[in-house]
This record gives sequence, C-alpha cells and structure tokens, in this order.
Amino acid sequence: MRRKTTSGFTLLEVLLAVSLVIMLSAGIYAFYGYTLDGREQIDTESQTIFAQRRIMDLLAGEILSARTDMEGAGDTVSFMRAVVPGKAVFETRNITRTPSIASDKTEQSPFGPQHDIQLISYRLNHYDDENDVEQIGGLERTCLKNIKAKVVVEGEDIEVTFLTEHVKFIRLQYWDGTDWSDSWTNRNLPQAIRISLGAEPLAEDTAVEDYQFETVSRVVAIPAGASQAQNKRGGRR
Repeated sequence: MRRKTTSGFTLLEVLLAVSLVIMLSAGIYAFYGYTLDGREQIDTESQTIFAQRRIMDLLAGEILSARTDMEGAGDTVSFMRAVVPGKAVFETRNITRTPSIASDKTEQSPFGPQHDIQLISYRLNHYDDENDVEQIGGLERTCLKNIKAKVVVEGEDIEVTFLTEHVKFIRLQYWDGTDWSDSWTNRNLPQAIRISLGAEPLAEDTAVEDYQFETVSRVVAIPAGASQAQNKRGGRR
C-alpha cells in the first residue's frame, strides 16, 4: 500500500521567500528615493543656473545703459539709466486730449508722466527670521522712475522688485582704467564692472575673497565710462 504524498512549501521556505521579497522591495525603494533626490537636485541646480543667467543679463544690460552718477560697494550698486519712454509719449494730442461727450470740458490724458532717466539700484534683500537672526532672501531691484519727485509714492514713482532667491551673494568690482576697486564714488562711470553671483550667502566673519561656493562671473565694459575717461584726459592736455 503506497502512501499519498502532498507537495507544498515548508515554513523555512516561506520565510526565505518573504525575506527575499522584503529585501528586493527595500532595494527598489532605496533606488527610487536616490533617483528622486538626484532629480530634485538637478532640477534645483538648473533653476539656479537659469535664474543667475537671467539676472546677469538684466544687470549687464542696464549697466550698459548707465549714463552718470554711479555709486557702488561690493554688494550694491546704483546708477542713472537712460530709457526709452513708453508708447503713450508718441501718441497724438487728439488721442490724449479728447472732448468729453457729456460736457464741454476736455478730458485729462489717461497716460501718466513719462521720464527718460531713472535711478536703478541692485542690492541683497535682508530680513530677520523667527529667531531675530538676519538672513538673506535673495536679490532685489529698485527703480526710481521720477528722480525729481519731492514725494515718492511706492508703485508709482518708485518700484521695488524681488528678482530671485537663487542669488544670495553678489560681488561688484569697478575698473577705473588702472586697477580694480571694491567701491565706486566717482560721478563719472567706471570703464568696466566685474559681476560675480553666487547661490549661497557669504558666511559670517568671512572675507569676500574667501567665498567658497561656485560663482558665475562676467566683466561688463561700459562704453560711456571709457568715453568719459577719454574726454577727461583730453581736457587735461
């Protein structure tokens, strides 16, 4: 008489299979987390690079249009800039002064005053956190549209714009034709400005020359500055 045999798994085999599944799942999850972290890091670095290039182009372009009265330090700069007035300035008087249908009075122009000289400033944005510790939020731009205004109204005469949180370090150096300087107080423009931008703030009690993080740099030659220097030398002869 033969005994009936049944096929199946022993308890040890089941435990080994479960352990193997857990190990494989943990490995897949760890690999997925590592890949996700790497993707987020690449995305953050890409956003930082894009923002720094955009700010560099904006700052360099406005410096090229500077005309006079530049004042600068290592992390801030302000200057007079020439701009092209808006389309409203070129509209005909018939459009800007139309007789009212309801009355014989002439309507006032719907366009505000336009100015072709503006005072532009770039500086780091500082704020205090919940522990009253000063932090750097990023880079901001200030535009004074009417330099002759006695009373400045924010949003109309002056415009403050927070540009990006991806620039928390800026170093500006000014070329006078002979040497680089970390500040500029001359009424005339420098012949060039070296701009360095970084994503991390400068550590406390650290010299700007010892900034340890990666920076994006550009030297912007200022034609108006070179012309002013040439005229100044010509006047001395």
